[in-house]
Amino acid sequence: RNVRLAVVVDLVSGMLLTGGLLYSGGAVFTVLYNSVPAWTALLARVVLGRRLSRGRVGGVAVVCIGLALNVFGTQQHSATTGGTPWSALGGSAAVLVGSLLHSAMFLITERAVQHGGGSD
Repeated sequence: RNVRLAVVVDLVSGMLLTGGLLYSGGAVFTVLYNSVPAWTALLARVVLGRRLSRGRVGGVAVVCIGLALNVFGTQQHSATTGGTPWSALGGSAAVLVGSLLHSAMFLITERAVQHGGGSD
């Protein structure tokens, strides 16, 4: 069951990431998608109860602040260059949600492996 869930989450993640890339652009996509390790650490804390060191918590906070500034900057840049700020914002949101789902897929897969290949 967990393996099937991981497959579905990965599929939805991939679709959101692809659509987000089309609307946000390659540079923004790269910055946002590289937040996957931070989301994975945060979700591991919330879902699996893993302890995070202060340094990791600080790193996750810096990444979140940086992502917020990046998304805001993308919207402002699109508005000043004649683009559509909402499509850039929507693309950025799709990449963020896709990245979060990609992180969730890692944790679902890890849980499946820990419990005997996902047969529970």
